[in-house]
Amino acid sequence: MIPKADVKKLILQLDPNVFNIKEIKNIIIKSLPLGNWNFNYVVSINGSKYVTKIYPKLTGDQFFTNSGELEYQALRLVKNLEVAPKPVYFNNDSSLNCPVLIYEFAEGKTLEDFSYDVIKKIARLFAKIHSTKKLKVKFLRKIPDHPSDIINS
Repeated sequence: MIPKADVKKLILQLDPNVFNIKEIKNIIIKSLPLGNWNFNYVVSINGSKYVTKIYPKLTGDQFFTNSGELEYQALRLVKNLEVAPKPVYFNNDSSLNCPVLIYEFAEGKTLEDFSYDVIKKIARLFAKIHSTKKLKVKFLRKIPDHPSDIINS
């Protein structure tokens, strides 16, 4: 786990324009459950909430790496469709010496709030999305100007 003081220091080093504000005055940091490859925090900045994901560098014996870059690119791709939180910042080599992704916090329910049947439907939907040839990850490596450019390619 990355200490909250280090997360705060990172936030204070960022240009306030990243968050569409003139000055970072108040920061409150709360830990979220760990992701598979990252540490997660809700960071309240001047009253607005953001998710901050920190992707620690993996050791050489770990075969899978996730730098957060593809997640950032995917969020950028759909940011105007209102289906996912809007990304505000990504740095592959932050002051924490590991990648950091920050996006707007989306109020809502977690999977634990849904019934098993609803979770199964959500899983089937994600499986369908991820099996669609036009939406393979390779298309996310270079962000088109508009999401429809992927569908029409």
